[in-house]
Amino acid sequence: MTDAAAPKPAPAPLWTETPAERALLERDMLYLPDSPPPSLERLASSRLLRRINTIRTIRRASRNLLDMVHPDLAHRRWHATRVGPEVVITINDPDLARHVLQGNAGNYVKGRFYDIVFAKFLGASSLTLDGPAWRQRRRLISPAFNARAIRGVENIVVRHVEAMLDRWRAVARADPAGGEIDLSAEVSELAMRVAMEAFFSSDMGEETARIGRLMDITITDAGSPPFADVMGLGKWAPRRSRKAAMAALEALDAWLLPLIDARLARRADGAGEPDSPDLLDILVHARDEETGALLDRGAIRNEVLTLFAAG
Repeated sequence: MTDAAAPKPAPAPLWTETPAERALLERDMLYLPDSPPPSLERLASSRLLRRINTIRTIRRASRNLLDMVHPDLAHRRWHATRVGPEVVITINDPDLARHVLQGNAGNYVKGRFYDIVFAKFLGASSLTLDGPAWRQRRRLISPAFNARAIRGVENIVVRHVEAMLDRWRAVARADPAGGEIDLSAEVSELAMRVAMEAFFSSDMGEETARIGRLMDITITDAGSPPFADVMGLGKWAPRRSRKAAMAALEALDAWLLPLIDARLARRADGAGEPDSPDLLDILVHARDEETGALLDRGAIRNEVLTLFAAG
């Protein structure tokens, strides 16, 4: 006789970590540069060494922005270091972060690095704006983050994660000895499929992969600003070409702006927000409670790309 109440056996794991992978996950820091910089103590004792390390760090950061963060900073509450003409203060303490972002936010601005990294691609968005303009934009986009919107996105995430795990299980069944899964590609595709449905109420099929590639090109380029811009050099200084990223951005706009225009046309015809709006509907119909202002075409475009870039 079988006990109907007996618990079901736990499903077999999709993969088994190797000792090297487990050691990586158990490190204090998940990222360490291949060639670590001199310690902060050594850098503090030598002005020449600091200058050499600054140039080295900026060049390495053009390939990976994580190289901007010194490994020793993981063990400090805060640290100030000079990068070119700027002083960069790194904060690791939650109380200090709360002081900067909440308790004393009026004393701080975002600074020119936001313009260098993001403005060329995202324009005037909630990520790049500051002061009163940022506060108004924050009020306008806040409906995209209320409880109703978050619940809608949660359902989309759950459905797409389950579909991804089903694919992984199929790979495991087809090759019990160890089928390979490109985790980076899978997670990127997951993020794009979730974003597509959350914003446009549609998976968009093969278009998802194309848009994902275009976003990768623009985000990678944005995260690797020209050395001359980081150093604050004038227009006389040579800069690497950004033609590929600009072409990708044009292709993104050619895809996105008609979608926005169609929603704006319905708004202009007097159509209200649907009963079950997607995120684009929410942005199109968002109204500033203090001024009555609506987001225009360019602002909606900038916020959509900002949220896409944020993942």
